[in-house]
Amino acid sequence: MIRLEHFGKISDNLIMSMIEFRKIRQQFATGRKLIEPLIDITFSIEPGEFVTIQGPSGAGKSTLLLIAGGLLQPTSGSVVVAETEVTNCSPAQLSRFRSEKIGFVFQMFHLVPYLNVRDNIRMGQTTKDNEAVEKMMKRLGIDSRAESFPAMLSAGEQQRTALARAMIHQPSVILADEPTGNLDPENAAQVLGLLDEYRKEGGTVLVVSHGTDIRNYADRVLTLKEGKIVTT
Repeated sequence: MIRLEHFGKISDNLIMSMIEFRKIRQQFATGRKLIEPLIDITFSIEPGEFVTIQGPSGAGKSTLLLIAGGLLQPTSGSVVVAETEVTNCSPAQLSRFRSEKIGFVFQMFHLVPYLNVRDNIRMGQTTKDNEAVEKMMKRLGIDSRAESFPAMLSAGEQQRTALARAMIHQPSVILADEPTGNLDPENAAQVLGLLDEYRKEGGTVLVVSHGTDIRNYADRVLTLKEGKIVTT
């Protein structure tokens, strides 16, 4: 099990789960209009859980994931992830928290186009470990593509490379935003299976998606509608 460290002071009234959202509200001003994608969101995820948050496009799923990863500060409320109160961290603390505790997987892959597969995966490391990279590529079935650049890869190979980059530093939590949105059913099942394997090894996985295929892998399904969790 990965050792956890404190990056930000944790409030006494927060429950210690792997992920804890407490009364999160997010507001954006667009001209004279106030938009609230998240309204008093409260839920928790325990260590080793695989949880998916479902809902239609525009429901606030991605906003919620950005807050969990410390990439967006909420208007109000508190979030604790991997024993770190991310809503109470300095920019430097958040940067360290993300590099050590979080693995991000996105629908659009976000691979560096001028780096090959091997070097894209190395981008996720906090310390250089060539052997770990080679093992990860072999595990995900992309070792034969180690010298290939993203433009030369299929969508499935690009997503497996992105997943390898997210997993290489053994984060406490993987946050995935529509990780199968650009994949065919076969590649989608492979990516979800890899996330499930990571959970079984002790990691915690939070996936936001509007697809139904993820339900077969998740321990729990939460539904986000009009800024609120409406089912658990």
